[in-house]
Amino acid sequence: MTLDYDQEAHVKDLETVVDEYTDWFMHVTRRIFYPADAIKEISRPDSYSKWMRISEIKKAIEGEVLAGLDRLHDDLVRGTEIMMAQVQRTQKNPNYKDYDQLATFFEEFVIALRRLGRDYQVGGTEIDVLTGLRTREMFFKDIRRETDRLARQGKPFCIAFARIDNHAAMRKNIITHEYDGCLQVIAKSIKKCLRSFDDAYRMDNDTFVLALKQTGVSGGMKALYRLKEIMQKDKLAYNMEGRDCSLTLSSCISEPVPEDDIRQLLQNMEKDLDKHGTQAGAIVEYQEMSPLQRFITEGQK
Repeated sequence: MTLDYDQEAHVKDLETVVDEYTDWFMHVTRRIFYPADAIKEISRPDSYSKWMRISEIKKAIEGEVLAGLDRLHDDLVRGTEIMMAQVQRTQKNPNYKDYDQLATFFEEFVIALRRLGRDYQVGGTEIDVLTGLRTREMFFKDIRRETDRLARQGKPFCIAFARIDNHAAMRKNIITHEYDGCLQVIAKSIKKCLRSFDDAYRMDNDTFVLALKQTGVSGGMKALYRLKEIMQKDKLAYNMEGRDCSLTLSSCISEPVPEDDIRQLLQNMEKDLDKHGTQAGAIVEYQEMSPLQRFITEGQK
């Protein structure tokens, strides 16, 4: 996507939003930990809401991108309001876990703004047009940041590899229009199960990856079961050869470490899914093995 001058200037305005929200959050932090000394009136900047209104009017940014950013902003604002009210009521500092969660919302909001600015200045390859999910190319760029942050801060994150069950038969026996519709409803279900600062990517026709941040395997498993429940509740299905077939995903969850080769990890996660054969809707935890152990195990099949 080549942006004209007005659009480029609009994306560049995100730098002002980052600066003003950083200053605002520093005031919020002082108010939370030093309520007697900090300034009493803290006004949230209006730069974000102005930027968002222009984006919606000019349709310069995809709606799905704006919706995700808005959810993250709402979480940040709501979190600061709740915490400041709590401190005022109790006259006590919040515990570390609660403040760390709030700081995470702020960090992810700033990261999302900066990433949006980069994405729209390097060619607009960040969003898959059909599903509204981020693209395979962006996954490998984004995941480097998460592994670097893991190495620096020790904050865990998970990736989930999800694959459409019975995909080969489905693709062969339904028309393109219906097939595209299946991908779109799967993407909607995936978005429903994510928190505001999580990400999801369309990798290939039948595979997706979820990047679940600030959580370990147990939290990642909960997200996958939540996705499964959403798809069951919505009764997602497609018609093949005169019969209705449930639209399901099988998935594998893993908690990477900084030294992991992510491409190899994804391949191994898919192999772990293969072990479950035709078990539709399987949710499995990735079993870490050394290359030698995996070679021996696969050689015994």
